[in-house]
Amino acid sequence: MALKTMSLIAVDATLNSIIVHIIVTSRVLCGPASQGSLPDVLTRLNHRIGRPTLATAVGVGAILPPALAVPLSGLADLTARFTFMIFAIVDAAILRIKSRGAESPANVVVCPRWVPAAGPISSLGLLALDGVAR
Repeated sequence: MALKTMSLIAVDATLNSIIVHIIVTSRVLCGPASQGSLPDVLTRLNHRIGRPTLATAVGVGAILPPALAVPLSGLADLTARFTFMIFAIVDAAILRIKSRGAESPANVVVCPRWVPAAGPISSLGLLALDGVAR
């Protein structure tokens, strides 16, 4: 009985993780689109629910095929690895922006340079440790 309960909890956590990744992907697409880096159509909100429908559909298209192709038992591991890779990429991008020396816009939180520098190091370090542990 305990194993069945743990399996249900793992399935629920994995499915929730997939939903969160779809939402995050849509927001990651919508942000650059609103700044002109991606097509403007990704910023259009559904008038009824106030969500970026096309950006969410693109997120579903990016997340759903791997989610259906990978066995559920390995899906949680895969999403954790992808999350660490995304953290490393975002922190590296922040570090690059900070290295340009441009003035920060008003009302923006400014962190010291070591914070985004520590991000890729810690994320890639954890991925490396995971690879060694396997």
